[in-house]
Amino acid sequence: MSRFPRLILCITLTVGLLSSCGKDGKEAAHKTAKSAMAEYPDHVGDIAPDPELDNPDFKTCSKGKIPQYYALGADYRVANKVLMDHFGTVTLPDNTPKGYYTIRFVVNCEGRIGRLREQSMNTDYQEMEFRKDLKATIRTRLLAFDQWPQGRDFYQYLTFKIEGGKISEVLP
Repeated sequence: MSRFPRLILCITLTVGLLSSCGKDGKEAAHKTAKSAMAEYPDHVGDIAPDPELDNPDFKTCSKGKIPQYYALGADYRVANKVLMDHFGTVTLPDNTPKGYYTIRFVVNCEGRIGRLREQSMNTDYQEMEFRKDLKATIRTRLLAFDQWPQGRDFYQYLTFKIEGGKISEVLP
């Protein structure tokens, strides 16, 4: 069978299957899709405000969706050297395990951050917990960082690679 008749056959079968759903089938599919949309956030990875976790004084400027940092173009990035200069001097206990400590957050249009959410994992990418004092030290230093771009809200994350009792790298 040549390519063209095979394409027509596929289109005919697809149209036939779709039209066989009938009105009830189409309505059920629409309701399912609508309820799934209501169950999930507008954008994967949105951080909803949580009064038990977040500073009540932190406000975003936009009322709609907040873009991810990579949607802002080339000017969103704070240079890795600037981040390492800021975080590389953090003193960690010698017995600190190797791993990755990631903090996701929102930077508002004033360059302030809030809605911090964290995740820790070892070098095998298995979930683990760093000591509370270590995490508090990094969070405090993050909150003091004042070189974020201003003018619009955006999501950002930083992953701290910890090895040899120090922060060896700040990603992305």
